Amino acid sequence: MNSRSLRTRQLLVNAGLTLLAKRPASAVAIDEIVATAGVAKGSFFNHFEDKERFATSISTMIRLEVEKAVVEANREVADPLRRLVGGMSATVDYALKNPQKAGIMLREARLTTGKDHPLNKELRRDIDGAINEGCLFKEAETSGVLLWLSACNAIVAHVVEYKLSRKKAAQGMREIMFMALVGLGVKEATAMELSEHSHTALVQNAP
Repeated sequence: MNSRSLRTRQLLVNAGLTLLAKRPASAVAIDEIVATAGVAKGSFFNHFEDKERFATSISTMIRLEVEKAVVEANREVADPLRRLVGGMSATVDYALKNPQKAGIMLREARLTTGKDHPLNKELRRDIDGAINEGCLFKEAETSGVLLWLSACNAIVAHVVEYKLSRKKAAQGMREIMFMALVGLGVKEATAMELSEHSHTALVQNAP
């Protein structure tokens, strides 16, 4: 892809970020996207098959940004349980800093909840690691990724919908995290310690 084509694609993505922050893809016309981007309509189809693929591409781009933040947060963490909670904390931190992008990710995400999906590779590794260490129920092998993603999405949606402060978001995350950990099979005392630590870290991680 040459520099001109890359620039056109970026203009379209930027337009998508602006428009999809306000409305779902179903309520945004391709004509509106190209007008906002300032490019010819034919350029849209040079980069995206249709509007659904366009929205999914942007949502995936945002999810990759979240995954990058999670990887960075866990860069020096080996314990799988601490990596799990570090990932949720990093995701909530991303939502606090980028509420519009987080909203797009939740609204336009497609087929990313499966345990074998490439975007869930690191999460599955951490869950499998915690199972192998006897920290989680055996059932987490098949449903752990879905449960943890559901918990993360729930708190992120709550942060975005109610425009929570960092303190309120940390409180909500602590409760969701505790319940999700216990649901996966973590002992209550350990789940409480991990969720309290993550709560404190998120509050202190103010920009």
